[in-house]
Amino acid sequence: MNNNEIKLAEWRQQLDQLIKNGEITDQASKWAAEVLHELELTQGQNERLRKVILKQSSNSSKMNSKLRDALME
Repeated sequence: MNNNEIKLAEWRQQLDQLIKNGEITDQASKWAAEVLHELELTQGQNERLRKVILKQSSNSSKMNSKLRDALME
């Protein structure tokens, strides 16, 4: 679990505690739950984009080294 996942889990627990203690209105709890859900989705998209970028950058450097090797021959 990375740092962002830990934060989201903590926020989810805090929201659940507020709901349990009746310290938040139904409307506010629904809104907060939606925001947390959107953050989770965004985090997942961010992770997938990072993987794609890393993969592309590693492939790019391989291609550059292959080209460099071909030119050196």
